[in-house]
Amino acid sequence: MSALQGWKARLFGAKASASWTAAILSSLKPKAHEIEHGRLRWLLRTALPLRDDFSIIFDGEALIPAKADKGRLGRWNLGKDIVKVPKPAPSDEIEVREDNKVAATSDLRYGLHHPQLGRLTGYAEGYKDVLTEGKSKELGRSYGFFVYVRGRLVNVDDEYFGIDSNLLKHGVFARFRAVIHADGLDSELQSTRESLRDSPRIRTLRNVLHGIFNAIRPKIEEAVDSENPAKRLGRRAADTPGSLTRRPLVALAQAALEGAFRSRYLVVPPGLSKPERESFLEALRKRLETEDEFVSVVDLSTALAPDDPVAVYDATTSALRLNLLHPFVGTFIDESSSASRRQPLELFALSEVLLEAHLWQSGIKREQISEVLATRDELLRTLARQTNRRSAALIAQDLRDARNDKRRLEEQLVAAFESFGFDASAIGGSGNPDGAAYAHLGASEDGNSRRYRVTLEAKSTESDGKTITAKTVGVSGIARHRKKLQADHAVVVGASFPTRPTKGVAAALVDEIADDRAKNPGKTITLIAIDDLATLVRIAPLRHLGPSALKDLFETCSTDIQAKAWIEMAQAASTPREPFKEILETIWSEQCDDPNAVVKYAALRVALKNKPRQVRKTEEELRQLCRTMSAMAPALIKARQDSVELEVPPKKVLKAIEQATNDDSDDD
Repeated sequence: MSALQGWKARLFGAKASASWTAAILSSLKPKAHEIEHGRLRWLLRTALPLRDDFSIIFDGEALIPAKADKGRLGRWNLGKDIVKVPKPAPSDEIEVREDNKVAATSDLRYGLHHPQLGRLTGYAEGYKDVLTEGKSKELGRSYGFFVYVRGRLVNVDDEYFGIDSNLLKHGVFARFRAVIHADGLDSELQSTRESLRDSPRIRTLRNVLHGIFNAIRPKIEEAVDSENPAKRLGRRAADTPGSLTRRPLVALAQAALEGAFRSRYLVVPPGLSKPERESFLEALRKRLETEDEFVSVVDLSTALAPDDPVAVYDATTSALRLNLLHPFVGTFIDESSSASRRQPLELFALSEVLLEAHLWQSGIKREQISEVLATRDELLRTLARQTNRRSAALIAQDLRDARNDKRRLEEQLVAAFESFGFDASAIGGSGNPDGAAYAHLGASEDGNSRRYRVTLEAKSTESDGKTITAKTVGVSGIARHRKKLQADHAVVVGASFPTRPTKGVAAALVDEIADDRAKNPGKTITLIAIDDLATLVRIAPLRHLGPSALKDLFETCSTDIQAKAWIEMAQAASTPREPFKEILETIWSEQCDDPNAVVKYAALRVALKNKPRQVRKTEEELRQLCRTMSAMAPALIKARQDSVELEVPPKKVLKAIEQATNDDSDDD
């Protein structure tokens, strides 16, 4: 009995429990004696669910479940804090009652009374983090409704208490728990005493419980939406095992600092001495141990380039930067407008950073890591673009149809530049352009870079026939957007603009744009009417108007009048016959020879050069020609940045291209 000495639990006497079970463990294996008290206490807290009828006393201390640390937002007692229960509860039949015989500090002093249900007491809680995860779920749930009748939990395995789960918003319900004592339902208990028979009274209780959830739901939603994204993300990351997050990041940072690996996702300071590197890594380890410093800020960045990864983690500042110019982020950022809805995107971005860290820590060769990550990044870009893959003709029509809808016009403007062969993304938000497009052009013969970036601005009208005012265009604001993204050109699209001279005097908008060009050499703003841009989208594949050719449009045209003339000239120009047939047949032949390999433009160039009828094209020219064919037959040929792939034999692709060409001729 020496094991019971000092135990504060009352097993006997006036204040002892009416019934209990005691178990004494003896003859434990040697390994059990090696467990430190601190670690055992932590293990027990981690395994302990949030249950009022489930507790552990450890060395005389009542352990608090680890889930109680999940950022509890508040605790609201029935009858004291919750005095009005919203629908679907029968609120007009519910009244608040206080039992003066119960201690003022007890959860049972205040309650709600319903004629059918009797007295209802208890409380509801809300948490910042979900309560559905962790080791403790193996022993019992910690969320949902806990309904007790005379001290017995009657819905052990039904967190919804029979309520349709579709009526309880899952993201909020996973952060919610309510402990309700309904002793008036004793007669509704079945013979097992652990379940309730379905009856009108039980259905009424379900409505009351649903109403309690609706009373707490706004408080949880508001707290989750207002929480700092970095703190929320850092808390989640800090709660994970070190083997999944902290150790791989430190290992990757060390490799990057020592020059052993060039990371795509992790940024470290260059040129540190060995003592400085050791000091840096030690500081990083400490920061990664705390939820407040694991992620210092989540930044929706426009400073990264479109060909950069979806996110980067700055090991110096612990900032996680989501790349708004990456097609994947740009495609889904609008669906993640609120802080709570952006959580999946933030978690995905952090997991991408950690993926690289895990690959390095696993001992995989640098070349293989680079290849895997590059392929994965290309997959993300392709998936984002393929979510709404359309032909140039369809994009042109959708542009015209979106003239009175700003959101749709922004989407179609980005789609238009993608169809030209740009790497385009939607951005939006305060202080940002509606989108951006990046031209991945190869260097010129003299070795100079030909790449450039364009900011995209969509100006819709409420109804047809209206002209976009100079104030709405906002030349100074567009110039700021262009500077922020370090872009070379800005394109503004709208139904029509006030650019025609009045009594021989140039319009004010024209003067503003001219003044901007004079003050910013090499930087431009170009106005394009929606109908003219639609025409350009439609003819671009047939006239081979890719980013290289369109650069002249941006450099030489400022007004919509000038842009219209440029587009009409391009439409009227004759187009030399391109070797589409030879290119397609060569791609198909390469695919058939090696079904498991992708056809790179470099290999395609060599194969075409060695054909009996030689086709001499640069890699850049082949990329643009394949993109041209992809714009006319998007479902049949996939032209990516470095490779191309046919879905069907060349004859079917050529037939689709011929059809697109005939459609264009008919429109002309």
